Amino acid sequence: MDAEQELLDARVNLVTAERDQLVATLQLQASVGRLTAEDLALGVNLYDAMDHYDDVKGSFFGSSKAANADAKRR
Repeated sequence: MDAEQELLDARVNLVTAERDQLVATLQLQASVGRLTAEDLALGVNLYDAMDHYDDVKGSFFGSSKAANADAKRR
């Protein structure tokens, strides 16, 4: 019975250590700016600041082509 408990404890400790290593890796990547959709190759549309700027320049606060299109759909 003691041996089984020791085995279980060892397995739990292993999983905990693996989790801690993964969290530390992700924290390091985040701290150096490498935890982005582009770096992770997520396959999503990436935010482009210039596209957003072109969309809202000359607009009143809170309005944009995308917001106006959303409002027309409702």
